Amino acid sequence: MDRKAEILRCLINQDLTTGEIAKRLGFEEGYNKVDAHLKELEKEGFLESETIKAGKGRPPRLYRIKRELEVVERIYEGFPDLRDVLRESDWVLELLEEKIKKESYADRFPVKEMLKCSSEFFKICLKGDVFSLAERWVDHILIDVDDLVGERYTQWEGQFRDDNLKKARRLQWVFASCVFMDCQNTAREEVFKLLGEMRAQLRKYSSNVLVV
Repeated sequence: MDRKAEILRCLINQDLTTGEIAKRLGFEEGYNKVDAHLKELEKEGFLESETIKAGKGRPPRLYRIKRELEVVERIYEGFPDLRDVLRESDWVLELLEEKIKKESYADRFPVKEMLKCSSEFFKICLKGDVFSLAERWVDHILIDVDDLVGERYTQWEGQFRDDNLKKARRLQWVFASCVFMDCQNTAREEVFKLLGEMRAQLRKYSSNVLVV
C-alpha cells in the first residue's frame, strides 16, 4: 500500500493531526515524511484541514477526509485496498443512506446493514442511481414491476403510494441480486448464512413490504 493510501486509511474513521498520523505510520520524529503527502492530498481535494489553537510552539494541523460522496467515490476508484474500510465507516454509510432514502421509500429498510453486507450493492449505490439500474434490469428480463407486487398490493391499499411501493420493491430486488453476485466466490455455507441474516433483517424492518 502506498503512502497516500496509508494516510487515507488512518483518516477514514477519525480526524488526526500530522503528528498523530506520522506516529501511526511509524515515524516518531519524521513528521515531514507525511506532511508533503498530506498537503498533496488536500490540494487534490481529498482532505480538509484546520489549525488547532494550542500553547507554545507551532500549532498542529488537524486533517479530515471531506464528507462528500464524490470524494468517497474517488477514494473507492483510486485506492482499491480501502474499499472494505469505506464500507465499514459510519459517516460513509450515513451519506449513502441519506442518498438512498431521498430516492426511495426506504425508511423501513436497514440500509446501513445492507450496504455493509454487499460490496456490490455498496458500489452500485455509490456510483449510480440504484433505481435507474432496476429499471434497466426490469426491461432486460421483461418483467413488469406491477407483476412483482401482485395481489399483495391490494392488502396495503391506502398505506402507500403506488410509485413508492414499486421503488421499495426494486430496492429489495437490486439488493438481493447484488448479494448473489457477491456470493459467486463465497463458500456455500457462508452464502446461506448471509442470506438468512439479511432476510431476517429485512423482515424486521420492512414488515409492510414484500420480502423475497
